[in-house]
Amino acid sequence: MLDFYKTGGGRRFCDATLPEIGRQLKRMADEMKRANYLKEVELGLRKVNPGDVAKEFIDVSEDEAGNRADDMGDTP
Repeated sequence: MLDFYKTGGGRRFCDATLPEIGRQLKRMADEMKRANYLKEVELGLRKVNPGDVAKEFIDVSEDEAGNRADDMGDTP
């Protein structure tokens, strides 16, 4: 298993693919949290304060915003 990292494919997997999997898992968790919040609001289980929504869900880092634009095909 230690030799896997020494191969080109193994190095790419460890240096690029694994970190990308981690980033995508975090995005999925964030989206699930957002969906749960919206469902709670829809069902009346939570009161909506516009400031809370802005603080919790609109605060996106530049890197994350760039990734979202790439996913939507907005970048050339």
